[in-house]
Amino acid sequence: MRYSLIDTNVIVRYLVENPATIDKKFKGVYRYFQKLETGRHNAGLIELVLFQCYFVLTSFYRVPRV
Repeated sequence: MRYSLIDTNVIVRYLVENPATIDKKFKGVYRYFQKLETGRHNAGLIELVLFQCYFVLTSFYRVPRV
């Protein structure tokens, strides 16, 4: 089974992009999360990446803090 660390950009793209309009070079992000959900892939997430996601989503994308 594969194991990797998730980057901030991967999480942010997954959360803010529309699957129907996302650029072709980033479509793999949805397959990646699908593999995580089904257990075919394992991933780690460090605290700094989680903080960066929060910061980008609330500051740049104006996602409400709630």
